Amino acid sequence: MNDMNDMSDDAFDFDQDGLDDEEFDAGLLEEELRQAAAVLDPVPPELQQIAVDAFALRDLDARVAELTFDSLVDSLPVRGPPARPGC
Repeated sequence: MNDMNDMSDDAFDFDQDGLDDEEFDAGLLEEELRQAAAVLDPVPPELQQIAVDAFALRDLDARVAELTFDSLVDSLPVRGPPARPGC
């Protein structure tokens, strides 16, 4: 049969006290999980490139708006309405 089925329950016998919050390092756990995922189920290069391209375009609308903004025409007056000619 499978080796996983041959393992005894002792292999999964955890300490009942568990880990204290001080002993638990979430950053270390996250890094170990990332490494395991990279080995066991790597991201295909095409999918990774699509994700990078999509992230680069996340603020495209804001960048285009900055380029098309005309401060002389589109800006709001700072000190009130502009003076009328002839006043």
